[in-house]
Amino acid sequence: SELVSLTVPSGTDESILESLEVVLCVNLSIEESGCFCFLGASEGGKRILESACEVIEAKLIEMAQGAKIDLEFISDWSEYQTRIKKEACVSHSNVSDQLNVLQGDVYRMPRGVTFDFYSRVQATLLPFFIEAATPIDLSDPKWTVYLNISTPSTPSSDSHRVCRAFMTTYNYFRFPEGLRVRISQILVFPRFQSARLGSSLYTAVTGALRADEECAEICVEDPTDGFERLRGICDFLAWQVALKKNNIVDDSTLESSLKITKDHAERLRILAEYLESKQQKSSTVKRSKTSASPASCVDEGLRKRIKLNLLRKFRKDLPDSQSERFQKLTELFESEVEEFLVPVSERIVSEL
Repeated sequence: SELVSLTVPSGTDESILESLEVVLCVNLSIEESGCFCFLGASEGGKRILESACEVIEAKLIEMAQGAKIDLEFISDWSEYQTRIKKEACVSHSNVSDQLNVLQGDVYRMPRGVTFDFYSRVQATLLPFFIEAATPIDLSDPKWTVYLNISTPSTPSSDSHRVCRAFMTTYNYFRFPEGLRVRISQILVFPRFQSARLGSSLYTAVTGALRADEECAEICVEDPTDGFERLRGICDFLAWQVALKKNNIVDDSTLESSLKITKDHAERLRILAEYLESKQQKSSTVKRSKTSASPASCVDEGLRKRIKLNLLRKFRKDLPDSQSERFQKLTELFESEVEEFLVPVSERIVSEL
């Protein structure tokens, strides 16, 4: 099951807020075809939250009906836990035989299993984790769902295989031939986070797509800052592996070998130059104890390259006024260095 903590309604007495919590737990078993959940509030100020629970329950029922699934609410927490344990001991159809293994615990979901499982996730949990998430049309064969699924402790175990993370992709035609695969959604459920499941899922899926001759390019739909950092780390490491494997000295084949867009490739090249610059400085200059920002320490040549790339990327969004345009570009530059280059480079150094 997966637990979701929801914010209480506005207008609630602030003196009570610290002791209040609305909890939603949804069964995420791969084998279980039904959908049951627990929805309740903490004991402190429970009556205040009853109306909030009713609103959430009504919304969940509406979403479940739209997905044409039966949603069962269990009001007692101990009863919910007992139900989870009971269901885990029931013999189900062997879904494992229908899963297409990509790498480790990462699977490509066949259409029948996808319809059953993902429809439950989409109707219950997705709206709470992905802002402005829109349901995908599972009847469209261009959608593909990938899951990271826990492995039973023993081969003979009847315990449920639980989804820990998922990714969805959509295929577009890319002129003159091949497919442009767009990553639409990726989510690691809260209790499985900070275990590198997101990076392993991304690496497994993009690795399979790069090996697929039909796939010509991999892109991402409206990535968050966190996902941009994850993508930067994973793709940079994949690039370094490709260079060593093929004995390539330059980066001329970066786009084609990783099947990435030109903008993302340029970002990786800038990252490589930033890493090299940091390594050179660390070997020749003692670390300064001043409070200078990371952005102010970037070499002039790299600074111009970063700003030029940002100018190409955000040209349509920049103000018309020259002074405002300069100020906005400076802000974008500082953000690019401090929120992308610095954390990504630190993670890469720890990985290499």
